[in-house]
Amino acid sequence: APFAAEVARKYSYDEDEDADQAGGLVGAGKAGREQALHRLTHVFLPDANVTEAGAAGEIASVCGAIEELDLEGNPISEWRPVLDIAAQLPRLTWLGLNRLPLSPLSTLPNDFASALGRMRSLCLSRTGMAWDQFLLLASAMPELTSLHFGANGVTSLAPSDGNVLLASRLSKLAVLWVEDNAIRLWDAVAPLSELPALEVLNLNGNQISRLPNPIHGFRALKQILLRGNPLSDWESITAIDSFPSLRDAALRDIPLIAGLSASSQRRSIIARLSGLKMLNGSEVRKREREDAERFYLRTISEQYPEGGLPADAVP
Repeated sequence: APFAAEVARKYSYDEDEDADQAGGLVGAGKAGREQALHRLTHVFLPDANVTEAGAAGEIASVCGAIEELDLEGNPISEWRPVLDIAAQLPRLTWLGLNRLPLSPLSTLPNDFASALGRMRSLCLSRTGMAWDQFLLLASAMPELTSLHFGANGVTSLAPSDGNVLLASRLSKLAVLWVEDNAIRLWDAVAPLSELPALEVLNLNGNQISRLPNPIHGFRALKQILLRGNPLSDWESITAIDSFPSLRDAALRDIPLIAGLSASSQRRSIIARLSGLKMLNGSEVRKREREDAERFYLRTISEQYPEGGLPADAVP
């Protein structure tokens, strides 16, 4: 169905229908509905039946004020309908394309940058898209600050083309979600280390078993999520403290701490990460940190009752 028709189907209401019903818009009669659609800024059409842009100029005249658009799960497999829709939405900066099996592009269409070059947030999870394909798209998206790229079978975040410089290609990217992919080695993540603006990195549900210590780069990173990765040694936890700006971490469901109580898990991690202000969504308070460090030292001293603490025991 044409895009504007699907918008009208979801966001309009009949004249005799209560405007307070879910999805309803204030207005009366056909003129009121058209006026209300024209004011829409956030449109969410997951699993609708959008297949095309429709008649030329129709979107711009009916609902041209859209700033955020979610097309997740619609029956779109080519880029042409996406470009034709976005080209008529000059305020659009947030675009959700999750679960759209978009055919790969070898080169970008001539109108790609004019249609999507304004995007600041892009959702491409569960599309089956290759990382190199995204990097091609990103070459025409200089304003991109947030990317969701989960569950795409990604094994490495390194560009296969050695001439692609991630620091320039993704110069404004601040938030990257690559959860539930197939990343096993930190070397596959390390190419992100030079991104100048990267503050949030979601690696939940990958297969990383070890982190190098120290970790280099990632100067701006404030939050890392590693829930569900098979981290297997404490040195990998300690390595997280080498992110110079890190304040927030998610470290649940990892085998290293599976045998500990929830409170012992938390104390053991906090004691090793001196800069952490949030752990698993909860604030690390001063008293909690002091208790955690005492707990850590007591545990270590029990392990070394005669010879004293090893030189690297105190965090």
